[in-house]
Amino acid sequence: MLLREPYQFIFKGYSIWLEVEQQNGDLDNAIQCAASEKSLFPIPDAHCTVLYGATHLSEREAMQCFRDKVVPLLERRGGWPSLKPKCSNSGVAFDGVDGEEMDMSWMELSFHSSEAHEAMVDSVYSCFYGGSKRGCVTTERIGPWLPHVSIAYDSPEDTVLDEVYTAELFDRIPSLLSKSCRDVVGISLWRTEGKLWDWECLDRVSLLPEKKAC
Repeated sequence: MLLREPYQFIFKGYSIWLEVEQQNGDLDNAIQCAASEKSLFPIPDAHCTVLYGATHLSEREAMQCFRDKVVPLLERRGGWPSLKPKCSNSGVAFDGVDGEEMDMSWMELSFHSSEAHEAMVDSVYSCFYGGSKRGCVTTERIGPWLPHVSIAYDSPEDTVLDEVYTAELFDRIPSLLSKSCRDVVGISLWRTEGKLWDWECLDRVSLLPEKKAC
C-alpha cells in the first residue's frame, strides 16, 4: 500500500518507447525496488522514450502511423542501434523551466547517444509529424536525444529520490551499469494521456538486435 501521495502530474498524447535488453530482469527489479522502498507508484514498463506526447493524431491515426511508417522504418534499417550505459542519474524538473515539459523528480539509467541514434530519432519524428494534415508539418525537435530508462518518478517538491539513494540502488544492482551495450529488443506505441497509472500500451513489435557495436 502506498504511503505517499501518488505522483499527480498529468501526461499527454501518444508516445513511442524502446524496450531495452535486460539482464535477469534488472531494470524491472530496479523499478520495483524503488517503488516498494520509497512508497511510489511503479513506472508501468521499463522503457526508453523516443517520442513523447504527440497530440495531433487520433488514436486510430497514431496506431496506423506506428504500423505503417515507424515499424517499416526499423525493418528497413535493421533495428535500432544498441545503447551503451553511461551513468546513474537523478534530478528535478519543472514544466516550462529550462525547456522541461513536466513537473517531476526522477531516477534513471542514462545511455550514450550517437549520430546513428540521432538519425533514427529524427526519422521517427518525421514519421509522426512530417506532412500532417493538421498543421504539424515540422520534424524539428529540440536538443539532442537523451536516452535513458527511468527507474522512478516522484513529485519534485519534497522528493524521496536523491543522489544518495540512486547510488545505493545502483550499487545493489551492479548489472545496471556493468554491461557494455544493451540491445533494443522491442518498440511500442503507448497512450500516455493522464496520470502514470492511466498509461496503456496500444501496440508492440519485437526487434532483432542490430549487429553493430555501441
